[in-house]
Amino acid sequence: MKKYEIRKNENTFEIVEKATNFIIVSYNRKYKSHDLLNKLNSGGGFDGWTPNFFIKNIKKSANSV
Repeated sequence: MKKYEIRKNENTFEIVEKATNFIIVSYNRKYKSHDLLNKLNSGGGFDGWTPNFFIKNIKKSANSV
C-alpha cells in the first residue's frame, strides 16, 4: 500500500501523506518529486505518519511573509 502520493498544484508537485493529508514537500520539478516519492513509499521517512512538528504548511508560510 502506497502511503504517499503526488498532487499537482498549479506549477508545483506536492508530496502528500495520504493518512494525514500533510504536504511533506513541494517541488517545481516532476522528476525530483517522483524520486522522493519512491524513497518514501519504499519505507523511508515515518512510514506514513509524520509527526506534526516536521510538517511545513506551505500556504501558511507564504501568507506570513
